[in-house]
Amino acid sequence: MQVDLPPAWAAAGSPTGVKQYEPVRAVFWPDYPASAPSFYLRDDFPRNLPHLQPAPRTVPPRPCLVLGSEQNLFFSRGINGMLNQLSEWLHKAARNELIDQPSGWEAVLRNYVEHSFNADLAQLRAAVNGKQQNVTYLKCSYTTTPGKAGVHYYNGRITGERTALATRFEEIGQSKPRDGSYYGNNLAMLIHPKNQADGTRRVVPEYLPETVSDLETLRQRAVMYGCGSELESLLAVIDKHAKNKKLTAKSLAVPIPVPVIFCVPRPRPLIGSSSDVELIGYLLLVRPGTGLPVKDDTPVQYIQILEGLTPSLLRRFNQQDEALHTRNWAALGAGSLGSKIVLHMSRCGRSPKLLVDTGRLAPRNFARHALFPMTNEVTSLPGLDKALALAMGVDGLGADPLILRRNVEDIVEHDDAIRETAKVSGWLWLNTTASQAARNGLALHATDTRVPRVAEAALFSAGRLGMFTLEGAGRNPDTGDLYSLALQRCSSDASLAYLMFSAESVER
Repeated sequence: MQVDLPPAWAAAGSPTGVKQYEPVRAVFWPDYPASAPSFYLRDDFPRNLPHLQPAPRTVPPRPCLVLGSEQNLFFSRGINGMLNQLSEWLHKAARNELIDQPSGWEAVLRNYVEHSFNADLAQLRAAVNGKQQNVTYLKCSYTTTPGKAGVHYYNGRITGERTALATRFEEIGQSKPRDGSYYGNNLAMLIHPKNQADGTRRVVPEYLPETVSDLETLRQRAVMYGCGSELESLLAVIDKHAKNKKLTAKSLAVPIPVPVIFCVPRPRPLIGSSSDVELIGYLLLVRPGTGLPVKDDTPVQYIQILEGLTPSLLRRFNQQDEALHTRNWAALGAGSLGSKIVLHMSRCGRSPKLLVDTGRLAPRNFARHALFPMTNEVTSLPGLDKALALAMGVDGLGADPLILRRNVEDIVEHDDAIRETAKVSGWLWLNTTASQAARNGLALHATDTRVPRVAEAALFSAGRLGMFTLEGAGRNPDTGDLYSLALQRCSSDASLAYLMFSAESVER
């Protein structure tokens, strides 16, 4: 394939090592055209360029043609579309323009890697201190997905909870298979470089090709990152503990995944992040009894380190300022309407600090409630706690609300209840109880400065009419005034009056 080079580069190639005529090998897989072909460059093509798929040096370099799926590119634009992308890729590679944002650092590609672990990335990066402790052990859990020829792919979650290596190895276990999958607990290891001899922070400014495939190449990469001695010590310790008799006695059907993550300081923040610490992960598979053979040809696999499900992530993907603090608010009511609002706000990374409800879920409630029962058995339990069930539902979204099993009208009548409720939700109380007693209680205490501003949401006539009110500054007008005004406006409109006042209208 001809690359458009300036005349001065035509003979010797570009400064990045791209030649005027680049040989390209296209591989058409057995199921073609049901799958896209793959394109490979010459064996000695420079690998220190971004947008190359990770692979050992025994595999020719393969360019990443598109941000997303090459399958979709092939199905939408065909071979010509893929060749056009490849031509553009080579053109940019020759001019060192593959990174669209030169002010940011392009992370190592992990697009087609089967293994993945998610974590709070800010928490992992905080471990990079350049001081005494350069290896950090964190608790993990994982599940496997069976693949071809008995191969298992690992997916897991790295917690921020630190652990001791020996203790965690003794805790390692694995569940019985379910649908061919296995579940267990393990540990992850963060390795971060020490400061340089003069005390300054070590920064790795080179874009290194991702060619790690075994312990030999992993050791070489660790030296480049300034973590060579730490990795060497770590491998020996892992091997020792994996051969522990207590672990050997356990019946583990598949190897234990041990993520090893290098925390690599870069000269610029990563693209899409405010941090300049790149997290580059590899996977070691440890077998009880056999341990980890500390040999050069012991295989090492790649893993994706994905950002875990946190409020910050949800705010960013909802196009909000992820650094903007969420003011503390309470959801008064965890029923049909309240559960939907709480879940939507939690998906936006703005979950309430407090859930207030005394009710219990009956099987019929699931017809309208935002929560889904995990199994049919759940619906037959004698009265699920609404507040607790909703708190558990949003817990998976990175929220951790408190719960209070108390009526709203009871809260405002007791000083201790007002004080404790306002302490954790001093900005706003959102009332979705559809309770006239709750509304009256809140309105009667409109002059109580301890009670924060109140909003109310309600549905009438089987959801055909909705109402949302928000008190004014200083709680004037208050929630009772606004409800009265809503009634007055509905009474002057025949269609609204029917929905609000007819026998079919039941506030929810």
